[in-house]
Amino acid sequence: MKEPYSETEPIHRLWEEIEKKYGVSNVTTMKTATRKLMRVADGDFQSVEALLGGLRALKYSINSHSQKYLKRDVVSDDLLILVVLGVLPSQRLWGANRTAHGVVSDCRRRGELIGIFGSKSKRDIIGMDQSATSKVAGQSHRATQLHRGQWKAKGLGLRNGSPGEWS
Repeated sequence: MKEPYSETEPIHRLWEEIEKKYGVSNVTTMKTATRKLMRVADGDFQSVEALLGGLRALKYSINSHSQKYLKRDVVSDDLLILVVLGVLPSQRLWGANRTAHGVVSDCRRRGELIGIFGSKSKRDIIGMDQSATSKVAGQSHRATQLHRGQWKAKGLGLRNGSPGEWS
């Protein structure tokens, strides 16, 4: 809003400026664009590159509106990366020596995410995640069986799946 207003200036000018800046149609435009951003992130994608491209286009659209109405950007590159990381399987991103901060820092560049996932679609990436999960679950099951065998060999029984009870 322009500053200052005099007491002699008509009130309708003040209200026009307030409505222009905070009007219902402006809020609706921002909400619609933000919802679309979230739908793109949650939806199916042909590749990570296509997902990032779609999200970046929406980011620029949302930020152009927010600059006009709020005089600032509301969608940052960091937010886009976090949205993308939220839909991708974590096993592919979290290496043994990576912290949460390191992953975000490493993934700032589009090329790194594309390098991790290639041109795989969301369905392919989720399939990779489920395959890794079932392998981990199988190893966990085998480890439990091994521990139970060791407990029985020592004369320990299991009660409700917990060691420590005598047979």
